[in-house]
Amino acid sequence: MSKKTAVIGLGNTLMADEGVGVKVVKELKKQALPPNVEVYEAGTPGLFLISLIEGFDKVILVDAVELKGPPGTIYRLSFEEGLFETSSPTSMHEIDAITALKIAKHTGKLPREVVIVGIEPKVVELGEGLSPEVEAAIPKAVKLLLNELKT
Repeated sequence: MSKKTAVIGLGNTLMADEGVGVKVVKELKKQALPPNVEVYEAGTPGLFLISLIEGFDKVILVDAVELKGPPGTIYRLSFEEGLFETSSPTSMHEIDAITALKIAKHTGKLPREVVIVGIEPKVVELGEGLSPEVEAAIPKAVKLLLNELKT
């Protein structure tokens, strides 16, 4: 039996590269996906993220993640790695998303597997559209997601 999986795009599309997670899942939706996969363009859900992830075996969050790499770098991280325990948030919604995951963990609502697909932003300021480096990362991120959905 296949894992019930959610892919959730996070980010603020009015803050340039910060909206990359939403744009990646929009492209993912154009692909033929297995029936056990649900895709959400969540934007900045805050604590509502707990309701979105509840009941899934695996959740993949797609978001801009600033780890000081070159713009457009794609990261595959596990929430369990503790990476976000000491990192500084780069946007208003990131605190809420990580806080929501921590609350879900402590209340027993965190799925068994939580993967974060992060794309290094170049521009995080008021403005629509992505920088060329981040835009170029979208097809690669979609390919990574399709591979991730096979596991």
